Parts: sequence; structure tokens; C-alpha cells
Amino acid sequence: RTPQEYYDAGAEAEQPNGNAEITQSPAVQGKKALTEVLAYAAKFQTDDGMTAYLKRVLPVLPETDRRIVEDLLKQSPTEIRKEIGRMVKA
Repeated sequence: RTPQEYYDAGAEAEQPNGNAEITQSPAVQGKKALTEVLAYAAKFQTDDGMTAYLKRVLPVLPETDRRIVEDLLKQSPTEIRKEIGRMVKA
């Protein structure tokens, strides 16, 4: 399956808000800066939505960014949000 197909499979239940477009996701638009992907992930209201999004974008991230996201996913959702906040502001 392509990254788009994975994204489409969970798009309805896991969008940050009800009227968000699928194409707003930085990962769907192609390889973007890690900070853009993390900023988008932080918009999810639920921890499950945030972590599911991060897992879905892993295949389309460059190797160095993929390692960073994999390390993030090993932490608790609260810690992930704190770390994303720190990384996006830096």
C-alpha cells in the first residue's frame, strides 16, 4: 500500500478537526521538514490520533527524520507532546 492509502484508511476518525482536508498533511504533500510534520501531529486532539499519524508518516520520512520519530514513539504521549513542542519552537 502507498502512504496515501494508509493515510486515507484512518483519515475520517483521526483528523485534527472535523473539516480538515487530507491534503493538509505535510507527509501527503511529499517530503517535508520534520518540524512541519511534528507541528501537524501536535494539532491532533487525541494521543491516539497523534501517534497513529506519526506511525503513518514514518515510511515517507528521510532516514534521519525517521529515526527521530521512532525515538519519539517510544515515549509516553505526554512526553511526545512536550518533545514536539520543544523541537518545533527550536
